[in-house]
Amino acid sequence: MNPDDVFQHLQEILNLADSVIISKCIEVLWAKKNGDDTSVSGYLKIGDMTVKFFAQWLDEELHVWIEDDYYHFTREEVEKVIKG
Repeated sequence: MNPDDVFQHLQEILNLADSVIISKCIEVLWAKKNGDDTSVSGYLKIGDMTVKFFAQWLDEELHVWIEDDYYHFTREEVEKVIKG
């Protein structure tokens, strides 16, 4: 594999990890949306890497931070994911 292929492969793994984390955060926080505890945080181990994440339901919107990446979803977007 040349260096560009390795980088692209790593990027695909990280994108998949972000997708997995976001879907889990949506699932967990949707269940907690009307309670007092509206955040979730943790770590995901991918090979030798550990990825830190934090998600919070705030003002009817879902905010997700994964390492230095930030994702934002409206309530309507979250409902579409939940309902399939």
